[in-house]
Amino acid sequence: MTVKLGISLPDDTHARAAAHAKRAGTSLSRWIDEALRVELARRDAAEHVAMLESSDDPHTLRRRATARRDALTTWKQSTR
Repeated sequence: MTVKLGISLPDDTHARAAAHAKRAGTSLSRWIDEALRVELARRDAAEHVAMLESSDDPHTLRRRATARRDALTTWKQSTR
């Protein structure tokens, strides 16, 4: 599945960012894509750590993990 996002930057900011990306051997789109992937992974990890820290009861933790896994499975099946 592909989702396209648009961002609005002032012309000078866009030009500087595009120039930095070009010097780095990539494109602005790829840079933005990678930044989004990193941020989503960071947030997912942070949510997981918070979930682990907030539960000292193994039954509650297991229920949360199962609910999270089931929600992810449902989402994946709905996007096919």
